[in-house]
Amino acid sequence: MNKFQCQHEAATRISALGITSWALNSSNLSASPLLAGCAYKAKAKTGFSNNSLSTKISSAFVIMKSLVGVAHFFVLAFALVSGAPLERRATISIPSKELWIITNPAPATIIQPGPGNLLGQVSIANGNNEIDTIVSFPLGSNPAPTSGSKCQFVLQGITPTGSGIVQLFTLGGEVVSPLKAGKVPYYNQYEGQYNVKTSPSKPIDVTYVPCNFDSDGLLQFVIRPQNTDDSLKWTQSSTVGAFLEYTP
Repeated sequence: MNKFQCQHEAATRISALGITSWALNSSNLSASPLLAGCAYKAKAKTGFSNNSLSTKISSAFVIMKSLVGVAHFFVLAFALVSGAPLERRATISIPSKELWIITNPAPATIIQPGPGNLLGQVSIANGNNEIDTIVSFPLGSNPAPTSGSKCQFVLQGITPTGSGIVQLFTLGGEVVSPLKAGKVPYYNQYEGQYNVKTSPSKPIDVTYVPCNFDSDGLLQFVIRPQNTDDSLKWTQSSTVGAFLEYTP
């Protein structure tokens, strides 16, 4: 059998066995005398034995797998980098700029009127003489909350007596100065209870509050005592008092 007949027969036998060039090894080569003979001729011309040829092919296969692995690594790394957010948005914290201390129930007496008042008080004694505080948060130059923003009400740096739990409500209208008796808007939507014994306060049943700043860029709430003998007082500052926090 000449060289070309041997190669043709070897290719036919290899195809019939379903063997690819990467699966070529000494056991396959010895599948028939003809293939063994072709392998012998290859050895005579190239100096490679069956085992040597298999070793060379196996080494090439390992190298190829390594290259594929490296390629997959770079593809994955690129995907992670390109898909990662560039920067985590900072939380904006707005301190209350205007506070009104009032009595409850209506008609309310104005104990400490805004503007300029920074004193806050929420108290009740033996179920009577309830005192509430209206807090006002101005948006100012801060970016407005988006539809995906979540606003949180926070009290911090305050040492309460009693249960240390307060209630929060929205108002049925905007409070403007000078606030007069009988002009306090009604208490509207319940916005949860807050434990002020931790600092910052911890929401008990409502985690987020509405982010609905009005046309004047204000968001207002009223703080009430929860139980029958509670008291907390503070002087509002950039670190103490009532705050509205959100991520734009």
